Amino acid sequence: MKAVRIHKFGGPEVLRWEDAPTPERRPDQVLVQIKASSINHLDIWVRNGLPVVTLPVILGSDGSGNIA
Repeated sequence: MKAVRIHKFGGPEVLRWEDAPTPERRPDQVLVQIKASSINHLDIWVRNGLPVVTLPVILGSDGSGNIA
């Protein structure tokens, strides 16, 4: 799958459009094929460096799509 990810904290220059592994679905979850997403301030805070974030991370916390 394609995703915008960051591998280090910083400004817009750290954004990478790249291939990422397809997530594995656990029995208590659904897998959503994202059709549209947006960014919000959380994405900016993550990019600027939140200590609880493990890199690389896919940005985008607001999404909608179909259950795959």
